[in-house]
Amino acid sequence: MTSKNSFFKNMKQDLEQRIWLPVVFFIIGFLCLEVTLVSRFDIWQNRTDFVERMTRYLMNSFFSPGSGFMILTVAVSVVSAISGFMYMHSAKKLDVYHSMPIKREKLFLRQYVYGILYYIVPLVFHALICFAICAAHGMAGGMILGQIVGFVLVQILIYLTCYSVTVAAVVLTGNLVISVMGSAVLFFYSLILAALQYNLTNQFFMTHYDNGNYVMDFPAFSPVHLIIKMTYVMDQVGTSYLNYTDHMGYYGKLVLMAVIYTAIALFLYKKRPTEVAGKTMAFSFTEPIVKTMVVFPSAFMSGYLFSNFASSNNELAWFIFGCVFGFVIACPLMEVIFQKDVKAVLAHPLQIVFNGACVIGVILILYFDTFGYDTYIPEEDKVESYAVSFSEMPYIYINYGNAVEYRLENMEITDSESVRMLLEHAAEVTRPARTGKLSTEKDQDVYYSSLVVGYNLKNGETVYRSYLINFADEQVMQWMEEVCDSMEYKLGAYPVLAESHEKNYIGVILEYAYASESIQLSEEKMQQFVDTYQRELTNLTFEEMLTEVPVANLSFAKANPDVELTYTMDQKATRVYSMGTGFEYYSEESGYEIYPSFTQTIALLEEYGATIVNEIPAEDVITLTVVDDHLEVDDFDGQLTKQIELEYRVTEGQTEEIGQILSSIVSNQLTGNLCARERVEENIYVDIHYYYDGQERYTSGYILKGMIPAFLQEDIDEAAAVILQEQ
Repeated sequence: MTSKNSFFKNMKQDLEQRIWLPVVFFIIGFLCLEVTLVSRFDIWQNRTDFVERMTRYLMNSFFSPGSGFMILTVAVSVVSAISGFMYMHSAKKLDVYHSMPIKREKLFLRQYVYGILYYIVPLVFHALICFAICAAHGMAGGMILGQIVGFVLVQILIYLTCYSVTVAAVVLTGNLVISVMGSAVLFFYSLILAALQYNLTNQFFMTHYDNGNYVMDFPAFSPVHLIIKMTYVMDQVGTSYLNYTDHMGYYGKLVLMAVIYTAIALFLYKKRPTEVAGKTMAFSFTEPIVKTMVVFPSAFMSGYLFSNFASSNNELAWFIFGCVFGFVIACPLMEVIFQKDVKAVLAHPLQIVFNGACVIGVILILYFDTFGYDTYIPEEDKVESYAVSFSEMPYIYINYGNAVEYRLENMEITDSESVRMLLEHAAEVTRPARTGKLSTEKDQDVYYSSLVVGYNLKNGETVYRSYLINFADEQVMQWMEEVCDSMEYKLGAYPVLAESHEKNYIGVILEYAYASESIQLSEEKMQQFVDTYQRELTNLTFEEMLTEVPVANLSFAKANPDVELTYTMDQKATRVYSMGTGFEYYSEESGYEIYPSFTQTIALLEEYGATIVNEIPAEDVITLTVVDDHLEVDDFDGQLTKQIELEYRVTEGQTEEIGQILSSIVSNQLTGNLCARERVEENIYVDIHYYYDGQERYTSGYILKGMIPAFLQEDIDEAAAVILQEQ
């Protein structure tokens, strides 16, 4: 009897029943791998850069762990696990299997291994064929082979993890539909919780900062979540066979997850009664757990969705309504699914009451901030350093990335007295905002803006918060001045000052009020310019930023000898300019400002041929529109602000008026929020349509404080009088 139940003989019997699985997988894999690979070779084989382009494609896309083939891997793992252990849903088949003279552990492991082999064997064949195709096209080498081996091993790890989770779901359940639903819950649960935590935190807490990494920050105990985190990191740092070993931590987590779920499945398999086949759940104690796992996120996600339909004033009411709606739908639905009877909607009233009480408790905890999320400030002795990003300060973008993220990642302020006092004050200002008690009265001198802080703790963690601050508060401005004038702040805020930052620039891009130009520089001149700008940027004071209007915005350019190749290698290099000499380049860093006090930088630019002009002739203006938002009237519809628009045209003989307005404004191209707050008239801005180099262009600007022309003020007053008369 034992010889008849040998591993390979039983595998042959199982394969006869499930031959469709490896065959279908091989066919679909053939279309995804071999056919796609041959077609790509066929498309690019006549290009002069064929080897370089194809190598990059194979390394970064085709044999990348995050490629589309991963979806096929996950799908096959689910189908293989369900088809292999489907007999557990039939009492007759269970009797046959359990009547065999073999222990349950061996029976389970034998069936478990079969499902793994049905994936690995076809995959290895695919890998060998793909390598042969590469060799036939002259691309067989250690680099390609290493990439293929790494690709295969990672796909196997992904398969093992998803396969083990699905097997556990099948053992826990009693029929096919519930097995599929259970697998879906286990596959995505931590990802769902991550999204739920992000949405609730963002909705209830004023100090929450959205860094866009909630999926990465939340612990991943579901396979799909862990795979997403792994592939994201791999895409960020590259997946060359040379650095596959850099991700051993994620490989270990995949193996650990597979082992844990396999152990759980084996344990439950041994304890699983035969008579539960066909029931919803194999173990009665799991029913309330599963119901709660489904009802909780369903209620809160429903609340979040409903809250998005409402205005800010009714957002909480709609959120509560949505939670109630989701709870009322989810609870009866789960009872019907588990009991297989529509009349069983109230079969477990105590559990419904318990789940409802928990949902209400969570809502109260969030609303009253019981655990002090909004009031949290780490103790000073636990903070290693601070990183601060002010929304009013100029943003420096690297490859058009997130300027705030750059500051939070690279700034380390350790001289913490000023920044600590500023943050404690900002937290106090922000707290009333969560209850709607933040003062916004017009007669008070308030100008609320925001800052984002990263608390770099000594235990290695980083805590992010977003606060409101009143820029009209003199004490706030003093603290901010002390912070912004420190070298620690400047080194983290301006990438060009960082010693580790590469500065292989080949030119500069200058944007003025109404024009722009690009200057290509030799290596010697470029270094001279960078050194000069660094020196004057280091000496720039907060007071100068408040009182001076920049003469130009500066971007540094890097060489881009092959536009198409560079775009493929670096997806962020999307803005490509032409130097006018046939040499292509893109803006590596943008957002820097050149102030009038940068005399040496301006002198160098003029020496290099730059023409810094921030004026436009009045006769080149097509239309100039002044918009004033000062007027407040009662429209009986809740809208108290009435907009005044005054248009001036050269064609209507208003050249002189346009000239006076142009001489009193500063372009928004040159004013950051901080400068605009201090130097320009609030609620008045100017839209300008003009001709430049024979083309029609558009820009806008602000009128400087105290410089409104007399005729313009008269026109504004007259228009306001007409509006008031009409009310």
